[in-house]
Amino acid sequence: MSQTLEFAYRIEAGARMAHNIETGKICEAYMSIKHYDCRDDVTQAEYDEAHKAYINGLSDTLNISTEFITPISLDEYYKETGENDEEA
Repeated sequence: MSQTLEFAYRIEAGARMAHNIETGKICEAYMSIKHYDCRDDVTQAEYDEAHKAYINGLSDTLNISTEFITPISLDEYYKETGENDEEA
C-alpha cells in the first residue's frame, strides 16, 4: 500500500511572487506539493525532514532564496487559500 503526502509552504512577501489584486500590494503566496506513492508507515520525523528538504528544490525552481520559503501546516495552507484537503 502507499499514501500521498502533502507539504505546504508560504512564500514570503519579500520574494515579490504575488500581489493583492484589490490593493496592488505585494503579499505572501501559498503553495503545496503532493508526493505520491509514499510508504504507509512514514513517521512524523520523516515527514518533517522531507517538508524541510523540499525547500532547496523550491528555491531552485522558483529562483528565490530559501529564506523566503516557510514550511507551514496544511491547516494554515487551507485557511489561507480557502481550499480544503478534499478539494486539493
